[in-house]
Amino acid sequence: GGFDGRILLGVHPSISAEERAYLQSQNVTSHSVEFAECDPTTKATGDDNPQRKLDALWGKCARGVEDLRLQWGRHELFRRWLRACEGCTGWVMTSDDVRDVFSQSHPFAGLPSPGGARYDLMFAEEVAKHSCPDGKCENQQRYRTLGRSNLAGDGNKACYGEYHKPFMDRPVLSSGVVVGTRNGMDRFLAVLVREFRDNLKKGNWRCKCPHVSDEVVLQYLYYTGKFGGLHRTRTMPWGYGPVHTLRFACVDDTVADPSGRHGAKDLVAFDERSGLIANGHEGEGSAHRVAPVVHGWGACRSWMRPFLERHEDLFGKAETPSYNTTAGGERIYKVHLWDDSSPNNWGFREKLYTREGFGTHPRTTLVDTPDDADIIAWVSVRGNMEAEIPPRNLFNVVVLDYADGCRPLHQKGGELMHVVGYFKRSFVCRDQEGVFLENATAESYVYPMAYSGIDALVSEDIHWGNRSVAITNVLREGNVHNTVRSKIVGWTREFVKRHGLENRTNVGTVGGGTSSSDWDGTYQGHLRDSRIIVTCNPLRWEGDFRLWEALLSGAMVMVDRMAIPDFMPYPFAHGEHLVYYDPRNRTEFDELLEHYVTHEDEARRIGEAGYRYVLDHHMPRDRVSYVLDKIESKLELD
Repeated sequence: GGFDGRILLGVHPSISAEERAYLQSQNVTSHSVEFAECDPTTKATGDDNPQRKLDALWGKCARGVEDLRLQWGRHELFRRWLRACEGCTGWVMTSDDVRDVFSQSHPFAGLPSPGGARYDLMFAEEVAKHSCPDGKCENQQRYRTLGRSNLAGDGNKACYGEYHKPFMDRPVLSSGVVVGTRNGMDRFLAVLVREFRDNLKKGNWRCKCPHVSDEVVLQYLYYTGKFGGLHRTRTMPWGYGPVHTLRFACVDDTVADPSGRHGAKDLVAFDERSGLIANGHEGEGSAHRVAPVVHGWGACRSWMRPFLERHEDLFGKAETPSYNTTAGGERIYKVHLWDDSSPNNWGFREKLYTREGFGTHPRTTLVDTPDDADIIAWVSVRGNMEAEIPPRNLFNVVVLDYADGCRPLHQKGGELMHVVGYFKRSFVCRDQEGVFLENATAESYVYPMAYSGIDALVSEDIHWGNRSVAITNVLREGNVHNTVRSKIVGWTREFVKRHGLENRTNVGTVGGGTSSSDWDGTYQGHLRDSRIIVTCNPLRWEGDFRLWEALLSGAMVMVDRMAIPDFMPYPFAHGEHLVYYDPRNRTEFDELLEHYVTHEDEARRIGEAGYRYVLDHHMPRDRVSYVLDKIESKLELD
C-alpha cells in the first residue's frame, strides 16, 4: 500500500553519490538548489544591518530565481520542476517542509481520476469553529479564523488593506500542503508566483518577503478569487480529505503559561483499529478515515514521538537524538539568535550581549538557522513596533525583552506558538520619584532581566593610583523626561561646589556614543579615571547601561536603590559592591557622598569589589545560566 508515484525533491548540490542513488531507488527526482546572490529588488527594511545573519529561507535566493527570496522562490522552483516532469500526469501535492509532514497511507487514496475530478485545486483548512469536534471549541481560542490570526495583523494590512473583513470568520488555509491535478497545481503556482513579483513592484517594503509570508499571500489570493477556476477550486474542511493539518489543533491558548499551550490532544481523533491519526469527520469505511497525510505536527511534539515509535512498522525506527554534552554529561544546546528584521541600530548593544552570552557559555553554541536550533533567542528592544517579525511557529522560544518603559509585554507575543521563557528588563514599575511601585506583570512565565557587564568594557588595570577625577556624574543635564536624574545631577553639582571640588570632578556628559552604537573610548577612559561615579536609573523603570559601565571601570558606584538585582542570582550588597542612595533623601545622599570622598580607601575597596563581583557573577554568560535555569525543564526537544 505504499506510494508508487513520483517525488520531486530539492536537495543541496553537495549531497553524496550514495544519497542520490538512494533517492533514485525510491523514485525520487532530486533537483539541486544552489544559493545565489539575491537581486536588489528583493531587499526589505533591515537588510543592511551588519549584525543580521539572514537564514536559508528568508535571506538567500536560488540560482535562476534571484528575484525571489527562497521562502517565495521555492514555489517558482516547484512550478518549474512540475513542468519538467513529463510523467507527472496524475494528482500533485506540494509540501514546503518535508520535516513537518508524513503519510499514513497512499496520499491520493480515495481521490477520483484526475481527468474526471470535479475539483482540480484543493486547500486544507486549519481547525475552525464549524469543523471542531462537538463541544470542544466553545472557547474561540481553540480554533483559527482570518480574524483571529496574525494573517490579518497590522503589518499585513499595510500591504493588502482590509480585504479580509468580509472573511473574518472563515478558516485559515494551510500553505504547507496543497493538492491538485497537474493543471490545477500549475495554475496555483503561476498565480502565486506572479503575486510575489507584483508585490516587489509596489515600492512598499511591507509587501516584501519576509514581512509578508507565502501563507499571507495565499489567504489573500484565495479569498479574493484570484486563483481562477472558481467552480474547480475548493477548500477541505479540517477533519476531512487526504490532508489533515494538526498545527493549531495541538495548541490550547486557554492555558496561561505559553510553554504549556502546545501538545494538546483533545481535538485529535485516532482510528480505533489501527491507532493511527484519523479524520474525525470521516466515517468508518471511508478511504480518508485514517488521514492519508498528516501535516503541521510540530505543535504536537510532546506526544508525537511516542506515537511514531508505537507505529515503527509504518514509520521506521526513530533514531536516538544525538547532541553534544559537557564533560559533566550536561546537554549543550544549539541556540539561534532570531533576526526580527529590525534596523541596524535597534538593540545593537543588546545583541552584542546576547551573542557573547550564548557564544561563550559552556552549555550553548550558536547556529545560523532556526532549523538547526534547540532554542530560539529573540532579542527585542521596540515591543511596540510593527516592523519586528516574531519567531512564529517555532518551538522553545526565549524572549529577551529589553524595551524601555514599564509597559505590557510585547504586542506580538501572542503570535508565538511556544514560549519557554519571557525575560523583561523593564520588569519593575517606579513612581515619579523613582521609587518601586510594583512588578510590570504577574505572569508566571515572565522573569526579571538585567543588563550585565560585557568583555568590551573589561579593563585589566583598575588601580586607583593615577585616577584624577574625584567624582563623576555623566547623566545628561536638563533631562525633561527624567526629573529624578535631573535632580541627582543638581545634587551632585551643588555638593561639588559646596566642597570646593570643581577642579577634581565632572558633572555632565563626556565623549560620544549611544545605546545604538559601540562604546566611546573617551567616555570609557573618563570612567576609568574616576574614583566615585554617581548614576541613576530611568524614571519609570529600572535598568540601563550606565550602571554596568560604571561598575566595570573599577570606580565606586553610587546608584539609586533598585529591586531587580534582588530578584536575580547574586544580588549586590550595599556598602560592599556598590552604594545605594534614596533619591528622595537629599541629606542621605550628601552624607554618603561626603563619607566616601573623605574615606578613599573604603571607596576603593568597594569599587574593586564591585568590579570583581561583576566579572564573577554578572557577565553575559551568567545571564545565560539564569535563563537556562528558568527554561530547561520546559524545553521540547527531539
